[in-house]
Amino acid sequence: MFPSLTVTDPANGNVLSSKIPNSSSDDLNRAVKAAEDAFQRSSRWRAMSSATRRQCIWKLADLFVDPVHAEMMSQLESHSFGRPFKLHMDIDISAAAEGLRCKLPIRAINSEKSVLMLPTTDYAGWCDKVTGETHLKDNGFIKAVRREPIGVVGALIAWNGPVRTRPLALVTV
Repeated sequence: MFPSLTVTDPANGNVLSSKIPNSSSDDLNRAVKAAEDAFQRSSRWRAMSSATRRQCIWKLADLFVDPVHAEMMSQLESHSFGRPFKLHMDIDISAAAEGLRCKLPIRAINSEKSVLMLPTTDYAGWCDKVTGETHLKDNGFIKAVRREPIGVVGALIAWNGPVRTRPLALVTV
């Protein structure tokens, strides 16, 4: 049985739940072990195509903005943190989804050497776009860059906005 945490509504002191699992260092160690196992060549994640990884991350983002899930998360967080429900729905839920999709404008230089702002890209889409680089010979050496994951991080997130910050701990592809 996990130790539990009691969460109350700061506006009126009512108990929202006394069954919130309170993680321990053992829980963190199990999570790190599971993530390290995912790095192994034999893992399902590594065996999955980059397109399928992208679909998984995109689906998670879709679940954040699904009206039923969004309302449930907003109700829980607005009651437990005291943030107005509408602000949570309008800002935090979309920020969580965009954290997974990582909607960022991409700068590119076209053939006329002018800077273009391309349509947004998504973090999920980087699953199949992180590649290595090679650089021209310099002092007799060819430089090669190989991008690959280097390890696992246990992330502690802020108590007053976990829906918004949670994806930031998950987006490593």
